[in-house]
Amino acid sequence: MAATGNTWARAALREQGVDITGIRWTVGTVDGPSPGSIKDPLPAHVRPAPAERSLRELLLAGDLDALMIAYPPAGFYDPGSPIRRLIPDWVGAEKAYLARVGYVPAHHVMGIKRSLFEQHPWVVKSLFDAFDRSKRAWQENRLKLTDTSPWIMADIEEAQRLIGQDWQPYGVTPNRAVIAALCQEQYAQGLVPDPFDPSAVFADFERVVPGV
Repeated sequence: MAATGNTWARAALREQGVDITGIRWTVGTVDGPSPGSIKDPLPAHVRPAPAERSLRELLLAGDLDALMIAYPPAGFYDPGSPIRRLIPDWVGAEKAYLARVGYVPAHHVMGIKRSLFEQHPWVVKSLFDAFDRSKRAWQENRLKLTDTSPWIMADIEEAQRLIGQDWQPYGVTPNRAVIAALCQEQYAQGLVPDPFDPSAVFADFERVVPGV
């Protein structure tokens, strides 16, 4: 329930006026057998999937109305598959969402234990630089992947037109809006007991790596 991707998906539902607490949620594995138990405490409107039954099986049996998952389940692309996307023009819907909120939702935040930082403060800057170099290498070479898809260049050019050259910026400053939105959603969805102050979450990091 607390996974970042699911948090953003529920945020999209809330934006459309859906009461997410009025939905009966089921958590488990998508294609493989579910464990039948969840270690983390679950809200009253959330239940674990029955043991040895995948979410895909529950969907096909009519026990679930829809799946909220990162990738289509097994068999989705098979001819005659009964599984469909809720929004056929999902690309258009995501572009409209971007136009409304002004950011692409972030899925990952890297953290370093304070004890490690206090002992080796140089680790923060070195790790940031390593990831930044990796991303820049991808940016410089992504247009060379023309054989990946007949229209990959058009997709990349469209993304650059809508979002900019760097649609996955690193650092606190360029991500302030999305950090604030995530903090708000975590509290609104009951995932944290108290609201976070976005300006204080990465205060130490900003001092170590000025300008990010």
